[in-house]
Amino acid sequence: MMLPTIVFVHLNSPVPLYLKFNMISTIKKFPNAKVVLISNDKNFKKIHRKLLHFEYTPGAMSLSIEHSLSHPKDFRNNFWFSAIQRFDALRLYIENSNEPILHIESDVIMSKDFPLREFITSEIKIAYPVVADNRGVASSVFIRDLKTAEKLIRFTTESCLSNSFTTDMEILAGFFQKYKDEVISLAFGPDSADAYDEKFLVKTVLPSFQIFRGVFDGNDIGVFFFGTDPRNARGVSYMRTTIQGNYARINNWKFNFDDSRKFLNLESRSTNIPVYSVHATSKQLSLFHHLTQNWIFRRHIHKKYDKGDKKFFLHVTMRMAMRKVLKLWKS
Repeated sequence: MMLPTIVFVHLNSPVPLYLKFNMISTIKKFPNAKVVLISNDKNFKKIHRKLLHFEYTPGAMSLSIEHSLSHPKDFRNNFWFSAIQRFDALRLYIENSNEPILHIESDVIMSKDFPLREFITSEIKIAYPVVADNRGVASSVFIRDLKTAEKLIRFTTESCLSNSFTTDMEILAGFFQKYKDEVISLAFGPDSADAYDEKFLVKTVLPSFQIFRGVFDGNDIGVFFFGTDPRNARGVSYMRTTIQGNYARINNWKFNFDDSRKFLNLESRSTNIPVYSVHATSKQLSLFHHLTQNWIFRRHIHKKYDKGDKKFFLHVTMRMAMRKVLKLWKS
């Protein structure tokens, strides 16, 4: 049976080490799946013999999106634009390959039993987690065909024209609101109402539970367990943090480490719900390396961090300082 192509996207800067580790780990977990990296790095060097590279050349759609946006371009190599531009890169890949794809964000770790096959056998056109009224997350995005990819990029272009400060998260949330009959909101937490803010309707994710019987992290689980992105606080990552504005009341969720799955489970109503992916925005290298991943996962589950506990990443602070010096020197 055909599997969706697992697609990573990294644009407008060299491929970071954590992503290289993550792609190699993904290849080892899914030896029968096609794994592709889309990038526009002209100096791209082969990372793994089984990793396929698709070179993205921005076209008129990408230029239109960039010209519509007002985000600062000097923030992390035009981060805000790159996050949106990938929707065009995914469209172009599907146009060239005619394959259903599962886009995995660069800092998202997949479990070895991630239900790839079920995306194909179901009738899903497009799926991703919607974690707040105005936030869809591209942590895991399934797109079945070119027609759906083109619909998403048209909506993206319209969104950028109407709001020059829009983000990829707002675009995905808006697309879900407009096309609810076509978008499956992937379950990102337990199937009980008390696990969420009262605004959230659990029935929104019931179709996902019926198909997959597990959850896909939007961003709540990874941030809670592995910390915030240290680049946002001068090298400091905050542990056991909840994301303001998200539906999840993750402080009330219970987890355990499943030795057979080598991954996390959510405990709900005396049963274990498999967690199929974790969005590790802290980008801690050992989380992504296949030799250390299981040990780090188990350690973070059992370690008793308190809310607001800090972890300091010296290499992040030093890299940020060097970039600031270089920027001042060039100016």
